Amino acid sequence: LVARVVASPGGGSRLVHSPQTGAPIASVPRSTREDVSTAVGRARQAQGEWARRSTTERARVLLALHDIVLAEQSAVLDLIQLENGKARASAFEEVADVAQVCRHYGVQGPRYLRPRRVTGMLPGLTTATVHRRPVGVVGVISPWNYPLTLALADALPALLAGNAVVLRPDEQASLTALWAADALARAGLPEGVLQVVTGGRDIGEALIDQVDHLVFTGSTATGRKVAQQAAGRLIGMTLELGGKNPLYVAADADLESAVAGAVRACFAN
Repeated sequence: LVARVVASPGGGSRLVHSPQTGAPIASVPRSTREDVSTAVGRARQAQGEWARRSTTERARVLLALHDIVLAEQSAVLDLIQLENGKARASAFEEVADVAQVCRHYGVQGPRYLRPRRVTGMLPGLTTATVHRRPVGVVGVISPWNYPLTLALADALPALLAGNAVVLRPDEQASLTALWAADALARAGLPEGVLQVVTGGRDIGEALIDQVDHLVFTGSTATGRKVAQQAAGRLIGMTLELGGKNPLYVAADADLESAVAGAVRACFAN
């Protein structure tokens, strides 16, 4: 899996440890800023040909990934638990989520992207056709807490729409993301369309400086910095920012159920 990282020897490596036992899991190469440029360049080169394929053909890759995720769920569940530490039932939520996302966009995606006619400026006299075009290379910066779901949930519709993707997973959860990249390749995604870089904040910043759209999931404080950097380039961004959600328990609520729900929600990452 680590061979799928775009990384040169100068970047060194990071030893990933299990949060369950503290034992070392794997040594993962770290990308450099130059590696980010290489990854974005490869993605940009591959994106044009990928975008010229029909939406139906691109959707087949998602449907094939759906089958791989379900068929190999035991292996990926082991991997999620190994580097994330969550319970197996919680890890299965990610497998189920990704399978559903694959199936949904694989079936409905071509309809979403189909050109549609709308009323023009002069109703009855003019019409317009709306065409959906890919933006180019989408950068995805994903966190550790849902290493499979958040590596793929935004990347999959981006790929379906004809974009290429450069993914920078959290360093604690890069192995699951690399499994996802490998699974996509086996599902039929062409070489170069999905690239993976690894590293910390500097690699994320380098990615924002070069992509055409940015997807970030993380803390609100970091999200503000990401938004400022992306805004400086006038690129679109999709942000899911962190923090605990408020919980209100009404006076007539079933207290036992409310407590059970609060505890589960609190510890569901």
